[in-house]
Amino acid sequence: MWGYGKSDECYLIDFRLFEGDTNKNIVFGDLTNFLLNERYVTAHGARIGIRAIAIDSGFTANRVARYVRDLKTIDHANRTIIAVKGDANYTSGILERQAKFYKESGQLYFRVGTNPAKDHIAVLFNNPDPGENYVHLPIAYPKRYEQERYLDKETLYQLTAEKKVYEYKGSRRIGSWKATRDRNEALDCFVYAYAALLALGPDVFGKLDDLAKKVSDLQPEPESIEAKDAVSVEPAQFKPGMRLHNAKNTGFSVFKR
Repeated sequence: MWGYGKSDECYLIDFRLFEGDTNKNIVFGDLTNFLLNERYVTAHGARIGIRAIAIDSGFTANRVARYVRDLKTIDHANRTIIAVKGDANYTSGILERQAKFYKESGQLYFRVGTNPAKDHIAVLFNNPDPGENYVHLPIAYPKRYEQERYLDKETLYQLTAEKKVYEYKGSRRIGSWKATRDRNEALDCFVYAYAALLALGPDVFGKLDDLAKKVSDLQPEPESIEAKDAVSVEPAQFKPGMRLHNAKNTGFSVFKR
């Protein structure tokens, strides 16, 4: 879970792992409830949810694309939800503007240029000055366990699990990112969270400052509501019989000042 402010200042907010057999519905039920219902508290006590979601379809592609379609049907907050596929050979940008179709299912996905994305992330990580093009890392994730006092080392190892190497093709010097350890999911999720941000449109960067101010101005919800004014809203979730499909890595993007 990544939050974004203006000028590519970004914040690692959360990292969730849903364990279980991805051929069974329960894992995706947990994921869906998280994506549609999770809220984070701002400095002023207001609660905000996820704005954009990108789900990696590099594994069981058609099933993931259908999962994205099904997720959109029960999302009532008009979120941006896309299926993506990392492509090291796509170098025209980070997020391809024109979606493609998986032939078998006819579902849409967007290519993500993983090398340009990791080049950008490397710039962020190498910047020591808070503000423009800077990454904020939390002391710890939102408290879920009593023993979780600090950000776990595994996340940091995964975020820095690749290095750029160069090779020559003829007279051309070409760089690409290669893994230096087995696990790099946190870096993949950073890439896809940035893709989710870009999916909000080419003018999103001009709006980030205004959006951050709107979030900052949000007020906490009243602690109690008179019964006559109360509205019962059932949390969005998959019902028995609805299709749930496999997914590999997920990147989430929210706005945060």
